[in-house]
Formats: sequence, C-alpha cells, structure tokens
Amino acid sequence: MERDGVKRERWGVWPFYSAACRRDMDRLLAKGGGLSAYRSSASFPRGPAAGSWAWRFERDAERIFNVRHVVACANGTLALIAALRALDLPPGEVITTPFTFSATSAAIRFAGHEPVFADVEPSTFCLDPDSVATVLSPQTRAILPVDLFGAPADYGKLRGFDLPIVADACQAVGAGMSCHGDIATVSFNGSKQLPAGEAGAVLTNSRDLADRVRGFVSHIENWAHPEVGLNARLNEPTALIAWHGLQELRERNERRRRLARVLIKELRGHAKIRILPNPAGPPLYVFPVVLAEGVDRARLADNLKRLGVEVGCGYLTPPISDYPAFKACRRAPLPVVIELSETSLCLFTQVRPPATAADMRWLGKQIRAALA
Repeated sequence: MERDGVKRERWGVWPFYSAACRRDMDRLLAKGGGLSAYRSSASFPRGPAAGSWAWRFERDAERIFNVRHVVACANGTLALIAALRALDLPPGEVITTPFTFSATSAAIRFAGHEPVFADVEPSTFCLDPDSVATVLSPQTRAILPVDLFGAPADYGKLRGFDLPIVADACQAVGAGMSCHGDIATVSFNGSKQLPAGEAGAVLTNSRDLADRVRGFVSHIENWAHPEVGLNARLNEPTALIAWHGLQELRERNERRRRLARVLIKELRGHAKIRILPNPAGPPLYVFPVVLAEGVDRARLADNLKRLGVEVGCGYLTPPISDYPAFKACRRAPLPVVIELSETSLCLFTQVRPPATAADMRWLGKQIRAALA
C-alpha cells in the first residue's frame, strides 16, 4: 500500500535480518549436523556447549541484561513454566493479571498452581499492588506480574508482600530491565523487541534456580535425577538469530522509542483520547491508546483497518478472567481491567522498525481524522 508517497507495506516487515546474520546462518547450515548445541555430564544437564550460538547468546544476554544467569529455551511460555517450577512451591495460588496474553495463566496451571486475578493500574496496565492485597490468602504461593507492552510493574510495592515474584517481562525485552523478581522470563517471539521466531529465556541471580531451570528444559530425569523435565532447548539456528538480534537490541529499541514519541506528539491533546503512552517510557511492544467515554471504538477500528492499519479493540477482549478455561478462578474486583478492555485500542505492527517518522505523522493524522 502507498499513500502520500510512503509505502505502508513495510509495517509488516518485522523482524528483519542483517547481512551478518544471513552470512553466519549460511555457514552454520553448511556445516551440517544436528543443529543442537546441548551436551550433558553424567550427573546433570549443563546446557549448551561452550562456544555454540546458544552458549554465546546466554553469556552475552547475562552481560546486556545485567543478570548472573540466563537460561535460553524454546519459547516464552516454556520459560514461564520452567521459572515457576524452579521455585519448587507446594501447589497453591499464584496472583497475576487477566489483562495480558493467556500464556501467563496457562503457565501457572501447567506448573501445578491456580491463577488468581487482581486488577491493574490504569496508567501502566500492570498489576495493581493494592488489588493484590485484597486476594492474598494462605494458599498464595507467588506473585506473577506482567510488564505489559514494555512498562515495568511496581516491583517495589510487590516485594513488600514477602512472596516469591516471577516477573513476566516477555513484552519488555531490553526495556531497562534486569531481573526484577526472584526469577524473570523474556520472550523472543517473532513480534517482540528481540525477535527470533520462537524462543525465550529465564533470568535469575540465583545459581540454584538457574540449575533447576536448566534441568527442566533438558530432560533432567535421564541423569538419575528424581525430578522430570522435557525438551525445551534452544536450537542453534534460532540461537544464532537471537544472538544477532541481541547485538542490535539497544538501537532497535531506541528506534521504537523515537517512533512512539512522534505518534504521541501527533495524538496528544485530542479530546477523544484519554490515555497515551509516556513519551519518556520504555520501548513499546504494542502501542496502546485509551479512548474517552462515548467514542465508537468498533467504528474507529474499522475505519483504520480500511486504511491498512492493523488495530485491535483492546489487547485481548474479553480479558483472560472471562475465558472459559479460567472463568472459575478466584479474583478481585476488576473495574480497571473491564474499562480498559472496553476503551483501549492497540496498534500491533506500526510503531516499530522499519517504519519512519513520516509514517507516524501519517498514522497520527489518520487516527485524528477517524476520531472526527
């Protein structure tokens, strides 16, 4: 699609791969072999072999994310399951947010617990500590906040509950993050800030937790261990792509920030827009807009879609707490979640490279026109 001399089809071109990445991939494939770097000792699965792409990714990620241990794995959902299992908690409840992707709640259940839903804060869309306090019980085992769209949850207040924290930072890769919880997870899904197709990682400063995760993602039962694991290892081609993306992460995220600031400037002050992202905030995974009361969101979305703008009515509508699989879960009152589900609009593919400032100015004008 081309409007005002600008080709809009490039909005869908993400991720993109550098010449160096393509060259190294050709070399890797030319070697042949099984394309897996994982080796184990007789006593414990030790992770990828030194010097492999998976090993290089983990070591560089530890440096860039400022954390002692990074364990790469097949995807972000498995990273969440591995992180929860590594805590070795008795079965119980894990408090989380219903205003996110379903993988968070699914991982809680796969790890042997039951999700309990608390409300979110209207400015960040992240877990509200005051709402968390209302659903604490003797069965509460941990808290699982989500850094939605890239914005960090209020970890200072959440740590005050003196419970293990699993930080779902899958949408906040490189957003000034380290390991905010006892253990954290990131995703390198093809739409994330560091895209590698399907991949993820667990971050922690605890050697014991890192070892437990390594065992879980690499069939620990085969090494005379009483626990069981599975195959959630990161293969070499995916690790190679992830490593190259890691080298470009800072610049890619800064480009996301610059694009978001241009669009925020175009939309700021509009009477029918109630909340926009913070222009000084983190690199956004998704660009959210909260509309004023009375705006016909469905009509606005349809108008934008006709222009080739991929837009969603809310991040997930209904929220996870209304999904059949989780409808029976215990919950706090969720007035902010319900309001955001009914009034938010999400731009999924536009506010990221290789889009330009000109694209953002065009997009801002189209949104303003559609609101009129």
